[in-house]
Amino acid sequence: MYKEFATIYDSFSDQLFYQQWFDFIKPYLKQDMQILDLGCGSGTLLTFFKNETVELSGLDLSEDMLVAAAEKFTKSLQKVELYHENMVNFHAGTQIYDMILSTCDSINYISSYTDFEKLFKNIGQMLKSGGYFLFDMHSDYTFEKRFNDWSYADADDTTSVLWNTFTEDGFAFEHELTFYCKGEMGLYERFDEIHQQYFYKHAYVEQQLKKNGLKIVEMTTDFTGKYSAVGKRIFYAVLKE
Repeated sequence: MYKEFATIYDSFSDQLFYQQWFDFIKPYLKQDMQILDLGCGSGTLLTFFKNETVELSGLDLSEDMLVAAAEKFTKSLQKVELYHENMVNFHAGTQIYDMILSTCDSINYISSYTDFEKLFKNIGQMLKSGGYFLFDMHSDYTFEKRFNDWSYADADDTTSVLWNTFTEDGFAFEHELTFYCKGEMGLYERFDEIHQQYFYKHAYVEQQLKKNGLKIVEMTTDFTGKYSAVGKRIFYAVLKE
């Protein structure tokens, strides 16, 4: 997953999205926090913490993404501990954290209810009392209405992407991505990737949070500052009691 995409991921990443995510985080941010980003990808979100007095760690299953992240942190002169681990059973060192993040619908890649419950149990154990878990997921509306034979296309001067999404059972959603990347002598190279995401209803998410001592203190959609039943993505701020 993300093997080829890692090389061009940032060219299709919306910097405004990460700025909005950081703005969502800031009210919960305090000095000297230990912060872990689950599914950190190429590390873009963590670069927004450059001027904050915090300790940062990032975790991802993709070695290619972690290589891209390490290069980014070297350039930005940031110290970030990086872990190559599965987010379901993560350890990420020996400490527990003041804040755990999971952005860009990373949790929707969890492929079973069993693993989903393991993840939330682990987060409950790895988060300090009074700490925060901030994450986003695709909304019920997105899976039930938007992702039914959904298509998307984008391009810049050197790269284009075609993105199609299908489902057969309403739980597993397959994203078929085709990239055309401009190489030497103006020739384009094509490569394809398939990603699968999974639909977990908000009611189930809330149930698992409560089960692990995690209380929702803020829930909004699409950075609007409020919740909408037809929002595309839900943003959760959760307190470990």
